[in-house]
Amino acid sequence: MLLAASFFFVICAACVQSPSASPIPDAQSARNSSGSASPASPSLRFEIRQFSVKLTHTGVSEVDRSDTDFVIIDPTGLDRQEVARLKTRPDGARRVVVAYINIAEAETYRDYWRTAWNATPPRWLGAANPDWANHYYTAYWDPQWQRILFGSPASKLDRIVAAGFDGVFMDGVDKYAVWPGRRAQSERDMYTLVDRIANYARARTPGFLIIPNNAEALLDNPRYRSTIDAIVKEDLFFGVGGDGRPNSLSLVSWSLRQLRLATNDDLPVLVVEYVSDAGKRDYTVRQLRANGLLGTFGRRDLARLTLPIPAGAGSVNQLRRLPRMD
Repeated sequence: MLLAASFFFVICAACVQSPSASPIPDAQSARNSSGSASPASPSLRFEIRQFSVKLTHTGVSEVDRSDTDFVIIDPTGLDRQEVARLKTRPDGARRVVVAYINIAEAETYRDYWRTAWNATPPRWLGAANPDWANHYYTAYWDPQWQRILFGSPASKLDRIVAAGFDGVFMDGVDKYAVWPGRRAQSERDMYTLVDRIANYARARTPGFLIIPNNAEALLDNPRYRSTIDAIVKEDLFFGVGGDGRPNSLSLVSWSLRQLRLATNDDLPVLVVEYVSDAGKRDYTVRQLRANGLLGTFGRRDLARLTLPIPAGAGSVNQLRRLPRMD
């Protein structure tokens, strides 16, 4: 096993070091030789050919007009009729529409936020996120916070389900790592929360999609891989040390190794890169296709619909479940 891991790192390092280097080989054969998680019992199946993200709730006509067949959007202000319209592309084909939800951070601009919490914070409210204004870490294992997430008509998840979304894109999953002194328990608590959200939503909407953002370390858990339907990975090749800056060879190698656990189980990996340079974009496309991954390019604020990268011939792009349309 150590020999195999070392061989993968050498190939990956050669690939990332120079945009002209040869791509990582054998992504397809690696998928075909591995075991898969137990198949889901979906309502429908769906192939993602191009996906986009838009995390502002205004200007959804931009989504309406697009050819993207899988979109992640902010659900604020969208009712069931509007979501149903977004599920149909201009050519009449199906579009998958997934709603943003942050499961481990409180956002002061959301309607659940109470101004009294500024002076007297609830027990589950943690420190401010230093990288994002108006975001606070939450003790996501706390029942009080989880009641904001789901379990009543006014909760975040229940409103998303009621509006007819196909699933949720769960931001904040990687925040289990920000709680020093309880790392192992934090990881277990995150697995439990994701599992609870999935079971709750699918009991109400069979085939409901569960798509975490980042946190690829959690892919080590087979049950987690059988619960989720895809994973979004930001800044895979560029951006961890600053927008447009190449990531370290060791970090890219580790992320690709973890993400291969997903593709080996036929879970789509949806990569978001925040680069505008043509050479970096060309390099990203080659790496995505060499590894069977899907991708999109955009600005970090995700205020505009991101530019989808058409799926390559060897991409892992089939969802194993999907809710039926009304």
